[in-house]
Amino acid sequence: MRANTDFLQLEVTLGVIPELTTDLIDALVSIKRIEEYLNAPEVVANREDSANISFENASIAWPSDEERDISEQYVLRDINISFPKKELSVISGKTGTGKSLLLNAILGETDLLAGKINVPTALSRHDRHDDKATKDNWIIPSSIAYVAQIPWIENATIKNNILFGLPFDEYRYNKTLEVCALKKDLEILSDGENTEIGAQGINLSGGQRWRLTFARALYSRAGILVLDDLFSALDAHVGRYIFENGLTGELGAGRTRILVTHHVALCKSRTKYLVELGEGTVENAGLVSELEEEGLLTTILSHVETDKEIEEDQVSTAVASESSDIADGTGELLTRVDTKASVKKFVEEEGRETGAIKKAIYMGYLKSSGGLPFWTVAFIIFASQQALTLGK
Repeated sequence: MRANTDFLQLEVTLGVIPELTTDLIDALVSIKRIEEYLNAPEVVANREDSANISFENASIAWPSDEERDISEQYVLRDINISFPKKELSVISGKTGTGKSLLLNAILGETDLLAGKINVPTALSRHDRHDDKATKDNWIIPSSIAYVAQIPWIENATIKNNILFGLPFDEYRYNKTLEVCALKKDLEILSDGENTEIGAQGINLSGGQRWRLTFARALYSRAGILVLDDLFSALDAHVGRYIFENGLTGELGAGRTRILVTHHVALCKSRTKYLVELGEGTVENAGLVSELEEEGLLTTILSHVETDKEIEEDQVSTAVASESSDIADGTGELLTRVDTKASVKKFVEEEGRETGAIKKAIYMGYLKSSGGLPFWTVAFIIFASQQALTLGK
């Protein structure tokens, strides 16, 4: 391949001529990265359009750029499940049983080894017409919002992280803040909703990052919410409040919600469909009412939670958004950020000097690009070439 030959020649040149500029080295690194990306396997569309999300005799595995034997991969085999539309479904199982793998299969981010994965086809960004969204057509049934195990947050204000480019609906926005227990957090920030958040929420606590990411999904137009271990970083009473008022409340009702969690007892009262994963397969799956009649529900609960945890989840500790309990539950912010200490801008604007460029800048550039010997030779060659040209 011609490009590979050129790369080898350039690498040899770099070893022989150390005076080559840093820009050339950076260019070589960039070209190699682009080549590696272009040579990577193509993403294969492995989902079929359907009215609801379901798996038919499906076997799935994490994608890999390298050819590996199936015995070396963790594979979920023979999956036969169907998540009901506009209902809450829960996926449970011990750590390492493939819960996140199952969610990523819904998103089309896994390898399909056998069977079928059926998922509604989402509208393209052009066909969504977000700028024309109203309360009547806000929810798009086939659109998916995903909350990952590691919350993703933009370097932007709290408000912009929630809106995420969508039109501002005052009622929906305020309701989202309320059901995600964010109002108390905004009160103790001098800039409130306009407080700038650092990349990946560096100036927020773990629970705040989760609630902010969930708020974005709840505010979104997605008719399908895919949530990975939502309650892991939340206090028990805050988690229950968000479950009862956010996930299953006014903004969550009527949407297809697929939730990975260990807190099955907390969710079972409002869960329609339950999936329990085992070692590489689905141990139990079905409507909660049917599993309860068959006596399997108690067994499933005991697999993921201790008796004490089940009892704690079943105790009603619902609290109001404006109560002091919520402030205590999210009090990590109070210990980390002073009430009036938050700055206007978390990331300062880049400064720009004016006036003549300092001699030190020129000298530094000349030194980095070869030093005095290199530029002396270059000047002699250039002067000689000009003299020969003019002398003709």
